[in-house]
Amino acid sequence: MKTGIFARSFDPFTLGHLYITKVASNAFDKVIICIATNPEKQRTFSKELMKKGIEDTLKENAISNCEVVCYDGFIVDLAKRENAQTIIRGLRNFGDFEYEEKIAKEYYNQAGIYTMYVDSGRYVGIKENTSSTKVRELLKQNKPISDYVPKSIETLIAKK
Repeated sequence: MKTGIFARSFDPFTLGHLYITKVASNAFDKVIICIATNPEKQRTFSKELMKKGIEDTLKENAISNCEVVCYDGFIVDLAKRENAQTIIRGLRNFGDFEYEEKIAKEYYNQAGIYTMYVDSGRYVGIKENTSSTKVRELLKQNKPISDYVPKSIETLIAKK
């Protein structure tokens, strides 16, 4: 079984993340969507809230080969534990590639785990500047976020 791990903070999960998940779910038998802890960031939305929102989004999109987990350790350790061969990373621009390539080399050097890059979906109509940071900025300004997040995430955020 080919397993990939898509790990981010998902604070919140965006349409770009959903697009990457769709691509990954077609490329792998199993995809682990890992809500990871970034000790340098303070979360806006709890991991548990995002886990529920992502699970609801997967159901709404009939994606059945993905599992959502919360994880606090190193992603390579999770990959080894789950026998994952590949880490999935999204790219919005060349700057993302330069940053991600450094991390990919570490994943490979530490554990022989490959990295698969997926464009964040701007070629299929997802706004080029879609990011969790953009969504949080819009929320602070009381602006709509429906162009940036799946409906189930928007609903959960509205309830919060």
